[in-house]
Amino acid sequence: MRYGSRKHSIDILFILLLFSGFLMASLLLVTMGTREYRNIVRSMQANSSLLTPSAYLMQTVHQNKAEESVYIEEIDGVQTLAVEREIAGGMYVTRIYVYDENLREMLTPKGNYDFTLAAGTRILPVRGMELEMAENRAVIAHITDETGRRETCVIAAAP
Repeated sequence: MRYGSRKHSIDILFILLLFSGFLMASLLLVTMGTREYRNIVRSMQANSSLLTPSAYLMQTVHQNKAEESVYIEEIDGVQTLAVEREIAGGMYVTRIYVYDENLREMLTPKGNYDFTLAAGTRILPVRGMELEMAENRAVIAHITDETGRRETCVIAAAP
């Protein structure tokens, strides 16, 4: 009888050790997976903060069909991307610019300069944006995101 109960104790101990090993391996895998997931989310957020302003500029410019209606204008020392369009029979200008570390947008009637840059709608936090017009009427935008990373995009005025 004694020999049988000792064998039974070893069987239970082996099963407990096996279960403990499985439990530790599972916890290790979950911990590693969690760490990797956090890194992926961080990377996606960083890319989003850098690429979203470029995508926003491209979409705004591509909404216009005429390449002459897209130009760069300086107002109060701030470069603005101006996009003209007709709305309800009148000509309006959408201006996109960086003011107070935010990408902003403002819609005004064409020729109206009676506004302040602070009145623009905040779109995204960015540190800066430099604009230049290429010979082929493409807009070259150098955008610095809130973390200091820089993205350059070339936007053709007429798609």
